[in-house]
Amino acid sequence: KDLDANIDTVIDYAKKQYEQNLKIKDLRNKITMLEKSLSQIVQDFEKEKELLKYQNEQIEQEQEEDIMNYKEQIRLKEREIKNIKAL
Repeated sequence: KDLDANIDTVIDYAKKQYEQNLKIKDLRNKITMLEKSLSQIVQDFEKEKELLKYQNEQIEQEQEEDIMNYKEQIRLKEREIKNIKAL
């Protein structure tokens, strides 16, 4: 009887260990999947950040060009007004 009880205890322990191993494997797989997902999110974020940075630099450059053009237009208009006043 003691031998049967010991065998049952060993079998129960083996079943529990097997179930725990399955659960551990499943959790490891979930962790791996979440890490990959997080990595993809970070990569997407970095790409978006670089794109926005580039777009912002383009807008700034266009604005600088606009400012230079407006300054030149003002300079020309001031010269024109000066010439008109000289008449």
